[in-house]
Amino acid sequence: VAASYVGNPLLETVAAKLTKEALFTSLHFNANKRLVVLMPGSRHKEIKHMLPILLETANLLAKQFHDLQFALPLAPTIPQIMVEPYLK
Repeated sequence: VAASYVGNPLLETVAAKLTKEALFTSLHFNANKRLVVLMPGSRHKEIKHMLPILLETANLLAKQFHDLQFALPLAPTIPQIMVEPYLK
């Protein structure tokens, strides 16, 4: 299938306010490591079905690549207490 990537118009309109190093430091990440962001969704069913798969994948990646760190941002509709059982 022939395809072309045309980009994201927001990237051309929104200017970054922080450097990568400043952002990583403010969020307590190591700027020398790669960051993988796990985004399981904003609905309760998405968390229930997707988060275990994402966490299993993160574990596999972490075993293979030692320069990775992971972030799990939560949508406003997902309370932290909902994801805590999956993180144990």
